[in-house]
Amino acid sequence: MQTNTNVILEIEHLNPNSTSDLYGPVELSNSIKCAITAQAYFRANASENVRTLILSSWDDTNYDTEPYAQFDIPVQGNQTVRTTYAVLPDPKYIKAQVVNLDPNETADYVKVVVTYTEP
Repeated sequence: MQTNTNVILEIEHLNPNSTSDLYGPVELSNSIKCAITAQAYFRANASENVRTLILSSWDDTNYDTEPYAQFDIPVQGNQTVRTTYAVLPDPKYIKAQVVNLDPNETADYVKVVVTYTEP
């Protein structure tokens, strides 16, 4: 088995109440396992999470309008917070997008990493 790791999203500063572009893709057509790690640095006065959205596609052109998976990076002021979720590698392609839910504080060094295993 071979494990692959791809950084598919890396944003230095994500403004308050903003949504990133869609980043990727990662092809999962031969994958048997998949984990998605998201991280962000929260400033001292941060009060809301950063949401990670995973969108899927069968052809790398037509991506779903609703997320295949989503999870939050829980806010903790003055800290880098990292969280990992396992997802079924059923879609052929996935891309990532992040949303800063905080109305006042920028989230820094936001990153999404996809780790997947192929036979």
